[in-house]
Amino acid sequence: MNGIENIVPCMKKAEIFQMPNVIIIGKARRNSQLTNGAGVFWGELYRDGTLEKLSKLPRIINNSLVGWTGDCCDDENISTRDFTYMIGAIVPYDTPIPEGFDYRVLHKTLVIKGLHGQDMSEVVDELTRMGYTTSYGDNNGWNAELYIDGEPDEDKWSWLVPIK
Repeated sequence: MNGIENIVPCMKKAEIFQMPNVIIIGKARRNSQLTNGAGVFWGELYRDGTLEKLSKLPRIINNSLVGWTGDCCDDENISTRDFTYMIGAIVPYDTPIPEGFDYRVLHKTLVIKGLHGQDMSEVVDELTRMGYTTSYGDNNGWNAELYIDGEPDEDKWSWLVPIK
């Protein structure tokens, strides 16, 4: 099984990858603080130079950034569920955290990388067909929007989802 460092743009099918212990470094907000949406948050981080700083970190997946969602509460009502949204980079486990940045440690797991432009339900259907289930119970209950340079449409992304 390939490691996540082998994820590339324009993959032709959803694939399973081994993710080692990693850190996501970036800037985080609770969803209740994203009153104008995640897109506005990305724009703020572009303008203040954060995205450029993140692009200089030693990323595990080349030329990529993520919109990580985690730290979810137990509320079953998705419309009121509180979570953290972090724009960041997946970096090696021993990477120093730059001052002023947020981070989360993610432990070794299998992940599925969905196709560019698929929605989450399509990725879950695909991983189920492959004999896997989601693994939200570990690692802060996360999934991530994966943005890789070279994908055909910058307004879309791939999903990176922990599985077992």
